[in-house]
Amino acid sequence: MRAIDDAYRKRLFTFSAMLCAIPLFLMPIAGRSSFEFEQERAAFSARFSAPPASIAWRTQQIPVSRDPFVPDPHVQASTALDPALTNRADALALVRAVVTGASPHALVEERGDVRVVGIGDPVAGSPVVAIDRTGLRLQNGAALPLEGQAP
Repeated sequence: MRAIDDAYRKRLFTFSAMLCAIPLFLMPIAGRSSFEFEQERAAFSARFSAPPASIAWRTQQIPVSRDPFVPDPHVQASTALDPALTNRADALALVRAVVTGASPHALVEERGDVRVVGIGDPVAGSPVVAIDRTGLRLQNGAALPLEGQAP
């Protein structure tokens, strides 16, 4: 075996001293008593305690002022009784949105009721024949433009 010089010997000694000293510094962390651990766990749990979820949500009622999916009664009554709107079929139905593709559908508001219609569904008393990006075409020849577009 080959002899080692002093510089290499000092490096090996320093390296072995560090490897022996590291466990001495880590021992207090690894060798904690179970009493300390239980006290810390109790302190940690006390900081983040909350009532059980099953109790909290069953006792609280959320107040609801009105159902957002039911139209207001005054909107239905005013639309149905307005003589200016009853003379025109396209004024009774507003096309809010359209979805084109293999199965086209439209979001239509008719006399205050909002619903999704497809080909063949009645709108303003006539079945829908076509739905495209400009709006609806009905069987009676009427065209209902998409809201915000010129007729």
